[in-house]
Amino acid sequence: MIYISLDKLKKQNISYIPDSYNNIELIEKFKIDALNSNLNLKITELSSIPLMTMIYINDTIPADKIPIKFHFADNNKTINTIYSNITGNANCFIKNVQSSNKIRVIFASLDIATFLQIEENSEFYNQIIQSYKIPKVRFLVQILGPAVYFDGSEKNLGYNLSIPIIELAIKETLSTLGYSFTKDINNSDFSIYINANTRRDSSLYGIYFSYLDVNISVTDMNSGKEIFKKNFSDIKAGADSHNRAGIKAYESVVEDIK
Repeated sequence: MIYISLDKLKKQNISYIPDSYNNIELIEKFKIDALNSNLNLKITELSSIPLMTMIYINDTIPADKIPIKFHFADNNKTINTIYSNITGNANCFIKNVQSSNKIRVIFASLDIATFLQIEENSEFYNQIIQSYKIPKVRFLVQILGPAVYFDGSEKNLGYNLSIPIIELAIKETLSTLGYSFTKDINNSDFSIYINANTRRDSSLYGIYFSYLDVNISVTDMNSGKEIFKKNFSDIKAGADSHNRAGIKAYESVVEDIK
């Protein structure tokens, strides 16, 4: 391992050493604390709840104007470099996150290239990284999709279904798109109301028929506006009983919803 010492550089009678090189010996004197290292954030909250750090020098003194780089652990992609303020705080908002419903590991570390004013892909940079313990902290962030609340009823011949067929089908589709679900309407981003029921029709040669009517509406809970509405009327299905015919009608609607 190569160890770079500022004293060694000075002893070589170099007439000019950039001011930023004096910062080399400060690297291991910094300490970074994560103030909210474990977060559960909805995509809609990413612009309002930041990753929060506190930077100290010599363990206790808040460090001002120190560049802290926030980056993803899996691909090393930089989110942003934030300078600490006079109280030692450097906070970063996560932006442009495509995937949700997964834990993202994010590091906040001293931005060596910016701190020393050197090129990140240079040999000198690599020697610094190998020679010094770079202060950093880890964040575990569970990124959740928009939260959806379900309301209403699904009935077959006037009786509530033990398992809501349409609701489960919608949840299956939305979960693949990164949405999450809540039983608390106050924590929801969208509310989906489902009103569905079947009714008996005639029978013929031992085949019983039932009709299904479905109303679905979606409300944006942030604005209170209805943003989607869909009606399915007179969906007919046949089976060996009116009850089973009603279930088959539900299954037919589910195929259309998917």
